[in-house]
Amino acid sequence: MGGGSQDEHEELVPLTSRQGLSGSEDLEDARDVFRGPAEESWYAHRTAKTALVAAAAAGCALAVYFSPIAVAARSHGAAGALESLVSANFTAENWGQDCWTACSGPGLCPDFCGLGNACCRFQSAQDPPECHGILAWGSLTFHTCVIPTNIVYQVTADAPPGVKNWGQDCFSPCYNKSGYCNDFCGQGNACCRWNSADPAPECAGIAVWGSKDRHTCVAVADPTYQVALTPPEGSTVLHWGKPCLASCETPGYCQEYCGMGNACCHWTGAGQAPECSGILAWGIKDNFTCVAPVHAHYQVAQVGPPGVLNWGGTCEESCGGPGYCQEYCGMGNACCKWQAGTYPPECAGITIWGSKDRYTCVKPESAAYVTAAAPIDSQVLNWGQDCLPSCNASGLCGEFCGAGNACCRWSAQSDAPECHGVTLYGAKDRYTCVAPVAELYKLAASPYGVEVNNWGKDCWTACGETGGGGGGGGGG
Repeated sequence: MGGGSQDEHEELVPLTSRQGLSGSEDLEDARDVFRGPAEESWYAHRTAKTALVAAAAAGCALAVYFSPIAVAARSHGAAGALESLVSANFTAENWGQDCWTACSGPGLCPDFCGLGNACCRFQSAQDPPECHGILAWGSLTFHTCVIPTNIVYQVTADAPPGVKNWGQDCFSPCYNKSGYCNDFCGQGNACCRWNSADPAPECAGIAVWGSKDRHTCVAVADPTYQVALTPPEGSTVLHWGKPCLASCETPGYCQEYCGMGNACCHWTGAGQAPECSGILAWGIKDNFTCVAPVHAHYQVAQVGPPGVLNWGGTCEESCGGPGYCQEYCGMGNACCKWQAGTYPPECAGITIWGSKDRYTCVKPESAAYVTAAAPIDSQVLNWGQDCLPSCNASGLCGEFCGAGNACCRWSAQSDAPECHGVTLYGAKDRYTCVAPVAELYKLAASPYGVEVNNWGKDCWTACGETGGGGGGGGGG
């Protein structure tokens, strides 16, 4: 590859000995040597630094020695600047070594020469454009590692935040295609090739490259194709930036994998569910992924009303169907489904939901179906519980419900008269303990100033199963 071995040139006299570079008239001779035949190249390599310093002292141009590009030496500070150009203080790897075989020819060769560097030969007209304009050479006799000076062919050493495997070849790890490649390149980043007509739109407009000779990982530049590395502030999205369709099975709400009220959606709108519309924040844009619905109509409440149990969970199986279900949902609460075609009346008009894709526990909002807490001034026992098994029938049931209280059912037409007119119920789907409201059935407190033992208690057995003052009478 090179112009010849060092031994072949041992008889050559150093350039500064053959031609005294004492004035501008000798600079043209030096220029001829630098651009001379192959047998002079080793010679020029050994004396390049001396020639450059002499050229600077004479006020010559660097371009006559190293490149057809006109770079004025005077503007760079004469000898000091020129001396720095031929020093070995470079970041190119394998500086001064022959790179032809290792790089399989000329051009960008980051694997052997280092990130962004190239394998080039001094004054070779056949080398690619990244070799043009090079001022610093480790060798002038063969192809060697250099640092491109043209900004068009330069790369950036430091990866943008979040980009993995910077400068490496990504084509095979990214399934032999350009475009988004989250697994190898990092979330929202892409596998693209510089100066290539990549079909992937996310590869357009990239300005920062870690390599320009292969497909490599880059940070997407077009805001249209950029992603958010973290979920929106205040959201509860799980598995942000991860594919979700395999776990969720269908697009749309998927709280088991994505979090309460969140959905599995695709940026392109593929298989779009209505809760996926209008979303702006995406963790990835090349697959179905977990997102937070943005339209209020499709959002849910992360925290339920006081007293609602199992908020956001599935209740249909535990409750045996829709409707009141206080054992699973809490006292007075119901198992309902948002926008269900048919539902019991207690499910009508509900505005606060913990889930909108299943039967879930809610608090009825229609006044007719709202239950009450136990009255503060009452002595009703077992409020909201089923009283029929203990009381056996509707009506007064002091043993289970408390003295003077009754076992009644909301809206039942055949209940005992003491149940009529009751408005405060702890449950509306069963017989439950209530306080009668009709004056006829209200009990009085112990008469003031009269001492009555066992006021309000059953006295039949204790009194010999007779009424009155001890005589015969009816049952208690």
